[in-house]
Amino acid sequence: MTQTTSPDGYLPADDFQITVKAGVAEQTFPVQVKPDLGSGYVNVAIVSKDEATGQRLTGACYQIVGWSNVGCDVNDDGQVDFKGVKTGIYPIDFIRDPAGYSLISPQPSTIEVSATDGNPAVHVVTYQANAGTPADYVDVSIVSEQEFTDKRLTGACYQIVNWSNVGCDVNNDGQVDFSDIPVGTYQIRIVQKPDGYTPIAQPTELVVTDQGGNRLFHTLYYLSPEQECPTC
Repeated sequence: MTQTTSPDGYLPADDFQITVKAGVAEQTFPVQVKPDLGSGYVNVAIVSKDEATGQRLTGACYQIVGWSNVGCDVNDDGQVDFKGVKTGIYPIDFIRDPAGYSLISPQPSTIEVSATDGNPAVHVVTYQANAGTPADYVDVSIVSEQEFTDKRLTGACYQIVNWSNVGCDVNNDGQVDFSDIPVGTYQIRIVQKPDGYTPIAQPTELVVTDQGGNRLFHTLYYLSPEQECPTC
């Protein structure tokens, strides 16, 4: 059999065979059709919410498997944005839950990306609060300063090794912010130096301890060319 017309919003079914039984006046033959997801590219937002209150939750990380790198909620708006995802159906990899929350099971593990007339496709992931969760996640800021002057330097990028993606000083305030880092000890990787400055020899070990709700600040120091060569 060949389908000559498909329902609105669906692709034509592949050719298929049917078997007609003798002596049966009315016979039904189910046909499986797939939604037409279009052929373009769509911006996608995965939103994290508290199942009970509907409140957005910050700090989650996801990956659209087979398409994207890991994306994290770096600006604490409760969603992770993926740009230019080709229409299709993809598995979601849940990389990191919001602090103090767990995924509600069962949770849909796939995302359907379809044409949205220029609007981002939004997929909501719901969580439930963990009872008695200790305050073992801390917000961390890595600050860049010029040695001896305490002048903040802009444009640096860092990574908290084995935990975070690369974070950069996108607003030129001289610090890079990371949300919900578990208590522990980490190495800092300097991905990009402030323009025109050289890092001095110093420990790049970051010790994250419970701050009682306060952000933890860690400073890395740099030398300017004039400081490195004062007689030049």
